[in-house]
Amino acid sequence: MSGQTENPVIKEKLDMNRCKIIGILFIGILFLQFHFSFAQLKKDSLSAQSYYQEGEKLWKLRKLEEAKEQFKKAIAADINFTPAHRSYIDLTLGMADESRTELQKEYEALLKDHPNNPVIHYSLGKIYEDDAEREKAFQKAIDLDPNYPWGYFGMAYIHIQKKEVDKAISCYEKAVELDPNEVLFYAQLASQVRQKDSVRYNQLQELIIEKFPGSWNAGLIQFERASQIADEKERIAAFESYWKSNPDGPNIPIALMRIFSYYQKNNPEKGEKLALEVLTHPMPKDDKRSHSAAYNFLFTKAMNSSEPSQVKKIADEIFNSNNPDPSLYFRIANQFKEKKYYDDAEKFYFKALEKVAPENVYGTLAHGSFPDELLKEYCQELFNSYSSELGQFYLEANRPQDALSQFNLVKMKEPEPGHYFNLAKAYHQVGEKEKAYEYLIETLSLAAQSEARDLLKQLAQELNKKDDPMQKVWEKRLQRAKPAPDFTLPDLDGNQVSLSGFQGRVVLLNFWFPACGPCQMEFPHLQKLHEKYQDQGLKILLVQVAQSKEEGKKFLSSKNYTMQSVYADSKWAQNNYGVTAAPSNFFIDRTGRIIFKSTGYTPGKEKEIEAQVLELLEFKGEVKQDTIY
Repeated sequence: MSGQTENPVIKEKLDMNRCKIIGILFIGILFLQFHFSFAQLKKDSLSAQSYYQEGEKLWKLRKLEEAKEQFKKAIAADINFTPAHRSYIDLTLGMADESRTELQKEYEALLKDHPNNPVIHYSLGKIYEDDAEREKAFQKAIDLDPNYPWGYFGMAYIHIQKKEVDKAISCYEKAVELDPNEVLFYAQLASQVRQKDSVRYNQLQELIIEKFPGSWNAGLIQFERASQIADEKERIAAFESYWKSNPDGPNIPIALMRIFSYYQKNNPEKGEKLALEVLTHPMPKDDKRSHSAAYNFLFTKAMNSSEPSQVKKIADEIFNSNNPDPSLYFRIANQFKEKKYYDDAEKFYFKALEKVAPENVYGTLAHGSFPDELLKEYCQELFNSYSSELGQFYLEANRPQDALSQFNLVKMKEPEPGHYFNLAKAYHQVGEKEKAYEYLIETLSLAAQSEARDLLKQLAQELNKKDDPMQKVWEKRLQRAKPAPDFTLPDLDGNQVSLSGFQGRVVLLNFWFPACGPCQMEFPHLQKLHEKYQDQGLKILLVQVAQSKEEGKKFLSSKNYTMQSVYADSKWAQNNYGVTAAPSNFFIDRTGRIIFKSTGYTPGKEKEIEAQVLELLEFKGEVKQDTIY
């Protein structure tokens, strides 16, 4: 009815109903928005986890660039997914430390877009080299989110660097409280309480085994506990139990090697049964030594049986197994060589050389963080070693041309006396005496080898050389000699010691650290040299490059070594002397020139060391008035 007046009571009720409907619709829209946002967040998180897991798989397969891409996708899917940031950073820095600058720029750009994100600050803390910058980044992550566990994890590292163990423990405890499902927090907490509270340490170990069964950290604990059992039979049983419960766990190949070594002596039949069982289990992608341990046991058992049919059977199986471990074939070649099975030895030497490739060497001879370039270098060193061994095999078999072929495949980064001596012997066998003579000069310019010296004198007579060949050797030595970088470092009692303070003396500079096995083997011989020649002008100066001064002092004192030792670190040793391994020896003449250098120690090398010391002590060549220091 047009024109009729609207009832105010009805109008009020209609208005109220409209408001209710609008309110319900508004709440519904909000709910839908929240629901879809939450669903998207959950979807992003699941995507991040999926990308991250794929990245971890690719990393184990050494497909590093592809792994990096997966980690970047995980970060893009969920910027707050810390494990992806950690793996991306660790992988990138592991591939090449020089990438640190670019990685830092990448994360600083992320920080501009996410200035209040604790995950980005924590990640930058992982990237920074300077501990002060790291500490600021980790603390900022905590300030932004006091409930972010990785911030405390980072700060624990800072406290460890400062030797503030109690503060580090508190940080790890806080991380565990905030995220009780991260095994790494428990593992690091256990490592810090180990020396302070053995009861709590054992409790944490039990907790890790119970809460995270089958995890890497639980496996490490099981391996450690088995290793500490005093009774050998019980220890082997514990190792075998560990393998059966976690065949892909950490250090499983080491456990198997110890088991097989025991069974080889005590129960070969049981060892054979276990070896065959091991071979039915697929090898882990990142540690492929288990099958090698089993095959090595079976082959050694067959060789010990002296039954040619058994030897042939297992040798053929190994040769055709496509096992990636080059050292397996190399060891078998050496065993065949010792038994004078020369055809089989040659066949396995070639198989070892064929297997030297990054994809085979990683996981068998190289483990952990191994940048591609370093892995390629290691492969070249391995190839050189195997080629040299095959060449020496040919020399013993009176096949010098074949030996030369192998020696000429060797590509050395730096001149190596052993390689030159091999070439000299091969050329001598084929009758090229002049070439042999020149390679002997090169050999002796780098090391003092009595066999090489005797052969040089023999060839000098056969070739009617008028000059003393050792004069030519010394000319070559002095051409190659480089000044020894001077330094002032504290000794283990805190006194400052300078290399230049020993001018006019022959110095044997030895780089070492207390836990170094070869260093420990070499030291008794160095001590004898110290006692025998110190009054004739020899100074042996040790440079400790790892572990604490206290540990170094305790070790030297316990063995009654009286050689003086100064303290540095591995970075200083590498930057100043190019040292990358211990022990490393530098033989410095009276004017401060490095004449000889060598790395590593094997029994018998002490004769070469003494010969080099003697040659420097007896050198009567011209000595400059001004020293090089």
